[in-house]
Amino acid sequence: MINYAPEQQTLFMRAELKDTPFWYGALEGKTILVGYLGDYLTDSLYYYKQCRITPLNEYYGQENLLPDLYDTEVSANIIRTIRDQDYIDEIGEVFRIFILLAFTLLNVIIITFIRTRWLAVNLIIAALIFVLFTIAGSLMLVLLFDKGYFLALDELPVILVITTVFTMAVSMPGKPSDTTAKPV
Repeated sequence: MINYAPEQQTLFMRAELKDTPFWYGALEGKTILVGYLGDYLTDSLYYYKQCRITPLNEYYGQENLLPDLYDTEVSANIIRTIRDQDYIDEIGEVFRIFILLAFTLLNVIIITFIRTRWLAVNLIIAALIFVLFTIAGSLMLVLLFDKGYFLALDELPVILVITTVFTMAVSMPGKPSDTTAKPV
């Protein structure tokens, strides 16, 4: 394969390379990867020898998944990524902190204003808010940061649990204090 990229690849068969005059100056300054891609390159079915299941597979994460890339293709992807410096970009720490603070503030506000007199109902509401915010954080990862950016919000569920417990502890209904004045 020459000029390998998953979307566009130029493939030369052995007979084409053997019968055509080759200009060796074209290889100067290039990376050459020699590998075996199996006997049946033109078939849509890979014969599962030296193949891997990769995250590039459109069905990645499902059960009974067929391999999608030969080892040589995986190596070519790695070399292309390093050569083109086409890495996954991460969102900066400051922006991540702002997102986490926004979720935390919203969590505290909702739990503070929706509390009831019953602890069990408060815990159910807090659990629902936790689940909804975790889903919202996951959707934000999938929908907003799919253009080569990676937003790691691994700490979002932990922060939501901490703020939920803290807010529930602070706003638990206590014993009403007697504010009436007693005669002296």
